[in-house]
Amino acid sequence: MLLLSVRDDGEGFDPEHARHGLGLSSIAGRVDQSGGTWGITSARGAGTTITARLPLRPLHASAAGKPAAR
Repeated sequence: MLLLSVRDDGEGFDPEHARHGLGLSSIAGRVDQSGGTWGITSARGAGTTITARLPLRPLHASAAGKPAAR
């Protein structure tokens, strides 16, 4: 598993009343497509942390010994 965590020390917000704009929707879509999970932690005045957990998949080599095209 790959764990990615991004944190800022900005204003923060109430996640229960967050407006899910293009940024959060894009994160959710890409993580979901990868078979992972994600979450967001934030509070007014306390910054925001977005965490994604992504499964690692083995890379399969082609017959020529080169990495397979994705």
